[in-house]
Amino acid sequence: MKLTKAEKIWLAAVIIFYACYNLPFVPAYGHAKATLIHGLITLIPLWIAVYIGLVKVCRIYRLRDSQGDSPSEQSGDDRKQLSYSKTETGKEDRSC
Repeated sequence: MKLTKAEKIWLAAVIIFYACYNLPFVPAYGHAKATLIHGLITLIPLWIAVYIGLVKVCRIYRLRDSQGDSPSEQSGDDRKQLSYSKTETGKEDRSC
């Protein structure tokens, strides 16, 4: 599988922010103000990069229905109904 440009940018951003977040002895132990500044500079951009990249990659690789039938193509009685029934052991048995 070939990486797209969006995936390469996403990977680079995540690696850079993760490396900056995990620098040893930064911030110094016991400095609350430095810890907050370090979190604002590294941790928040790391979260943003991960979630924005996740959205972009999910747009590129859309999940498909396993049988190829989307719910919009099915009508009324043709839709499969999942039934949940309890077995003798008390666990739910999920069957179509």
